[in-house]
Amino acid sequence: MPECTSTRWSSGRTAGSAFGDYAAEILRPLVDAAESEVLETLEAYLDRSCSTMQTARVLGVHRNTVAHRIARAETILGTSLAHSDTRLALQLALRVARTSPTVLRG
Repeated sequence: MPECTSTRWSSGRTAGSAFGDYAAEILRPLVDAAESEVLETLEAYLDRSCSTMQTARVLGVHRNTVAHRIARAETILGTSLAHSDTRLALQLALRVARTSPTVLRG
């Protein structure tokens, strides 16, 4: 996963445009792997403060399924969700993708 720093996405362009590009770069491995369920689970998981139980309830799956998908996301992205900066960057990237579908076009 690309380095998660504010200078990485704010150099020279409008923050919205630059972060849209950065969001696409962050999420590209999941998009390229055609892991839509993992992407959906990751977004739900981050939106629910990393609660496996709440995510499972919202998605209608078993909590072990959520845990497996999150582990898969970490593997594909090559990062750990144990780091708060990583979680923040991913959550912001997923929100940008939700409002700008072109970010997730593979």
